[in-house]
Amino acid sequence: MLPNSARRQSVRITGWLLLGLCAIAPAFAQEPVWVPSVETLCQIAGWSIDTDPKGTNVRAAPSAKARVVGKLPRYIENEEYRFGIEFEIIGSHNGWLKITGAKDDSDRSGKPPRPTYAGMGWISGNLVRFVVQSGRGYVKPDATSARLLHLMYDEWLFGHVEIERVVACQGKWALLDYRLPDPTDNLIPLPPAQRERGRAWFQGICNSQETTCDGVVPDLPEIMKNLKEKEESKQQQP
Repeated sequence: MLPNSARRQSVRITGWLLLGLCAIAPAFAQEPVWVPSVETLCQIAGWSIDTDPKGTNVRAAPSAKARVVGKLPRYIENEEYRFGIEFEIIGSHNGWLKITGAKDDSDRSGKPPRPTYAGMGWISGNLVRFVVQSGRGYVKPDATSARLLHLMYDEWLFGHVEIERVVACQGKWALLDYRLPDPTDNLIPLPPAQRERGRAWFQGICNSQETTCDGVVPDLPEIMKNLKEKEESKQQQP
């Protein structure tokens, strides 16, 4: 079961969304999103959002039938704090994520550390979240590939689009299933199938549950270039 904060983290979109090249040029044949067919290696981190009182099963292989090698304590959400067990994500396969180094944070909870499996294992991508400090989604984990999602004004994904599932990862990229909270709000007209949900690769992954991550803004050079061009355009106007 997912926490309310994970289901309600989205807010009203303030800008236009460009979702798929077909939104700009309907005649263009959109390239399908690349989904890895073999195990990948990843260099990101995140936290568990599983609120099951029994905790999250960490398995020996990427399968619900695989042997349980350990458990992660449940995600806690109350008036005092919200906190999920953090870990490194070092691989992915078939919708599962390979994790290691999981740890509880007694400084945040103010309570003794809970027993936490810190070894290597697999958990479902449905139970993992992180902050995405980018608003640009791509067909492949490559910034030169076709762009499927672009939040206007270069807003970040977090706070505007709800992450539903971490499908896969590769390097510092993550393949996400996402949902648009209000598909009728300031959207360029899109095919019905693309107005509410989508899938794309994102970079700018941040594992901080309380703040943002310094130095994790992959689109910064282009953002600064766009801002400069906008400022120059304003100065040239009579």
